[in-house]
This record gives sequence, C-alpha cells and structure tokens, in this order.
Amino acid sequence: MFEIKKSPQDSSGREINLRGPDVEAEVLNSPLLAKDPVAWEEPKRIITLDKEQGRIMAERSLPGIDLLEILAEPQRRWFIWLIITNVFYLAFIAGLSTKIMREKRITYPIFHTSPTLEEHRTKDKLYGILRTKGYSLGQGLDIVEAVVSRSRELELPLALIMAVIDEESEFYPNARSSKAAQGLMQIMPSTWDEYVAKLDLKVGRRAMTDPFMNIAVGCQILKDLFSKYEHIGDLKVKMAKVLTDYNNGGRAAKPNLKYAIQVNRTLEEYEKELQ
Repeated sequence: MFEIKKSPQDSSGREINLRGPDVEAEVLNSPLLAKDPVAWEEPKRIITLDKEQGRIMAERSLPGIDLLEILAEPQRRWFIWLIITNVFYLAFIAGLSTKIMREKRITYPIFHTSPTLEEHRTKDKLYGILRTKGYSLGQGLDIVEAVVSRSRELELPLALIMAVIDEESEFYPNARSSKAAQGLMQIMPSTWDEYVAKLDLKVGRRAMTDPFMNIAVGCQILKDLFSKYEHIGDLKVKMAKVLTDYNNGGRAAKPNLKYAIQVNRTLEEYEKELQ
C-alpha cells in the first residue's frame, strides 16, 4: 500500500491517500491532480506500510511526474491488452462464421428467409382448415407436418393432397370403406403392403390408420401415378388419369371420372384458401 504526501517544502499541507487495488485510478482521478496538475512536478515521498503490523517498511522520494508515469503505465498496458484481445476475438468470430457458412453453404440475403416464412404461413393456414374439421391441436399439427413434408419431398401440390384426403375420408383417420380401404387417403390393404415394402417402412397394417404413415404412402402412390403419366402434356388430362387410377387402383374397366371432377373442384377451393 502507498501513502503519497506532499513534500515537506509544500506549505499547503494537501495530501493524497491511496488504498486498495484501485491505486492508479485514484491517483489519476484525484482532486489534487484535477485542481493543481503542477503539484505533480514537486517531489513525492512514498511510504510502504505493513498493513498487518502497522509499521513502515520502506520510504523513498520520487519526482511527482515520474510517480504519475509509473501509476499510469498499468492503465496503458491494460487498455492496449483490451484492444488486442478484442481484435483477436473479432477475428476468431469472423473466421468461425466464414467456416460455418462455407460448410453449410449458408447465405443471408432476404430471399433465402422467404421459404421458411412462407412455410410457416402455409402451415398456419392448413391448421386453420383442420380446426374447422374438429381436429385438436396435436392431431392437426401431425397431419399438417405430414402433408407439408410429403408435398415438399415429392413435389406434389399441397392443395391436391388436401383435396384427395377430403374426398377419400373427409379427414377422418379411422375411415374404412366397404372395400376395406383405410385411413385418411383410403389405401387398400394389398396396395399398403406393396408400398410398405417399397418404402421400407417397417410397419404392419395397423399403421394404416396412423395419419402420418397413411399420408406418406398415399402421397407416394400419387407421385408414382404422375410419373406413370409424365408423357401426357395436357395437365388436365394427366390429372384426370392420375386421380381415376388412384380411386380405381388402375384396374377398373370404367374409370370414375366423376371422382376426378370432384377432386379437381375441391383442389381449386383449397388453392384459394392457401393463397
């Protein structure tokens, strides 16, 4: 601990007492220095005290300006260290960000955030539709996730999936037809077995009424039918072929065109709701 006093020649009797770890700050910001900087030009007597025993350990005289310089040096070093540390920290963050962006190929223009925002809006609209059909929050969210994920993965229109579900089961997961078709998209057991093996789903027929699994299989059937008729240039004709085959299983002698017309009408309604 330092006790810095005016030299004996100083008649004003003013003194500065410094204690604790903030000795430099107290000296540099002291009232004496602020009011009378010239006072630092006079010699200062430095007394080193033993705090425990309360006695003087050493005493020496030092010019005030030199003492001020000594006390200011740690502040300068600390300030320089702070600047260097911040520079290295910013360089590290910049390097890490560049590496992550390269690895994930992420860029941040505004248009890259649009699909995510648009997807959230679409899910909200889909959930709103399902609420009108009596679905709870959990059930509705499961169906929305299944529809959106399969639409994205298989490049199928959302409105088409919703229209087929609406026409097949009116969104009743446990629906069962007189011909044994089951679930939201009314899949026949034999067709279910075929696609479960094709998609390697590791599930049995009990999963036919599971909304997520039923939608997964039903959408894959639709995708395969679109691929089957990809040579047809007229979209309306292609859609009619796909829908009648989906409804009849591709084996009926007389395709159910009424079904295709009804699904197309419902599809247009969902397209308006999802805009």
